[in-house]
Amino acid sequence: MRDRPERLKSVLRDYLELTNSVLSTEEELKFFDHEAVRRLSMHESPIRMRAGEKARKVVGKEKYELLPSDWIDAVYELSSGSGDRVWVTRGGFRFHETRECKALADGQSKANSEGKDTYNPQYIKRDEATRYGKKPCLVCKPNSKGNR
Repeated sequence: MRDRPERLKSVLRDYLELTNSVLSTEEELKFFDHEAVRRLSMHESPIRMRAGEKARKVVGKEKYELLPSDWIDAVYELSSGSGDRVWVTRGGFRFHETRECKALADGQSKANSEGKDTYNPQYIKRDEATRYGKKPCLVCKPNSKGNR
């Protein structure tokens, strides 16, 4: 685990514990290059561990397979609907309840058609979104009654 940020090393440690496996240097490098691993590093270890336990698949006696993409999806599932996390893009002005919000997709399409930069949506804490000056989406209405 050389020259990697501690947050990525923490994800690897969780992965090794969840899968009860050992990775070669080449497998470690491939693991660190996975986009989902970088997204996993934005979440605390306890939620990663709970999500990993849900997402992993048994492949042998006390051995598990855990795909990073399945793992991050499980993290999002655990967090969705809790109201504490929302979807944002760096260039957007609103935050969204779900990544599938029509307004989020329309905003990305509009920016693209105008030749502006588009950004992958990020799943962040709601209070962080408001600190960045983002307002609730008028379409998906994050955290409003009846929206869960």
